[in-house]
Amino acid sequence: MKKIEIGELRERVTIQRPGPPVDDGGGGKTVFWTDLATVWAAVRPVSNAERYYAQQVEAMTTHEIFIRWRADIRNDMRIVHRAGVYDITSVQDLDGRRRFLKLMCEEAACA
Repeated sequence: MKKIEIGELRERVTIQRPGPPVDDGGGGKTVFWTDLATVWAAVRPVSNAERYYAQQVEAMTTHEIFIRWRADIRNDMRIVHRAGVYDITSVQDLDGRRRFLKLMCEEAACA
């Protein structure tokens, strides 16, 4: 487990949650995202990979994003940081003391 100190939270990130799906008029649904909060975070890239999806090679970047503990973060949310959008894949209470959360994130294919 990586240790995090409060002084490392130097980046501003926005946490977004999905709204209810809206009918797009063509038989599909569109999800609109709403801002939940803008918080201080430490953003660390941890790996780069490529995956084969829908007969196309797609680049994937995985990040660890550390924030102060919040009870309202779920893995169906996403993080917006600078020009990037990151889907939250897991949420972990870093030390079990409700001080920090470690969000494992994957760079979203589209914003």
